Amino acid sequence: MFICKAHPDHIEEVLLENLRDEEKVDPKISSEKYKVSFSLMTTDQGGLEQNTPILIKLHKVDDEHTAVEF
Repeated sequence: MFICKAHPDHIEEVLLENLRDEEKVDPKISSEKYKVSFSLMTTDQGGLEQNTPILIKLHKVDDEHTAVEF
């Protein structure tokens, strides 16, 4: 987890854009605001593929700060 100085709406917007455009994955957006899950397919040095599920939650700390949890 880390804390940054950005609004959760902005973080979520940039995250979703990057996942769709750069990583070519279709993230699942929870009905709970600021909760995004997706899977990434990676290949290790031995050529084995692995599907890794990832969940990101954004927590508004105050008017200026957001906690990002992986």
